[in-house]
Amino acid sequence: MWQFVTQTQLQQQQQQHQQQQQQQQQQQQQQQQKEHQQLQQQQQQRQRSTDPATIRLYDPATLCLTVCLSACHTM
Repeated sequence: MWQFVTQTQLQQQQQQHQQQQQQQQQQQQQQQQKEHQQLQQQQQQRQRSTDPATIRLYDPATLCLTVCLSACHTM
């Protein structure tokens, strides 16, 4: 009887742990999607505003990327 109780408890704990892992993965995916959307929004804003002062506000790395890309397009 005691063995049976501990076995079911163990199974329940394992199931809970798996559920937690799945939830964490889902949250990470949602976070990545949000970041991607933010990047897209920034790029759209950057296309609209060519004023150097506003461009300076953006992340240098992504800025460099867009500059490189636009340079490639003009070539």
